[in-house]
Order: sequence, then structure tokens, then C-alpha cells
Amino acid sequence: MGNYLYEALEQKYPVIGIAKNEFNSPDFMRRSIYRGESRTPLFLTAIGIDVDEIKPKVEGMHGAFRIPSLLKKLDQLTRI
Repeated sequence: MGNYLYEALEQKYPVIGIAKNEFNSPDFMRRSIYRGESRTPLFLTAIGIDVDEIKPKVEGMHGAFRIPSLLKKLDQLTRI
């Protein structure tokens, strides 16, 4: 889905995906992130930007648990 969005935006803006469940994407575009004391990773993908550039930024996001605080709040707000 991220690739379709990237193309729809005429490749002008990078698209970053963070998922709780693994999905099929090329290995060069996907990284696993372990946050806090969780043994379950988050799955990070990116197009239009190097995924290795994004990984430390996601790892350093606020929150002591697996899901960064901002993403948890965003998920809650989009379910309303």
C-alpha cells in the first residue's frame, strides 16, 4: 500500500510504514525493531528514503514500550 501512495504522490514524499504484524516486502526495504523490553518486533518499511536512516529515529521515539507513544495515540484517534 505504501508503494501505491508513494506513486500517487508522484514520488515527491517518502512513505514510512510501521506495523505490528509482519507482512511481505523486499528485505532491502524492511527492518525489525525491538523497543523497550519487548521480545516482539515492530516492522519498519520505507520507500523514497533509506530505511536504515529511519530505523534509529523510530527506535528513539518516546515511550517505554513496544509501540511508541505517538503511534499508540494516533492508532487510538483513527479508530474513533
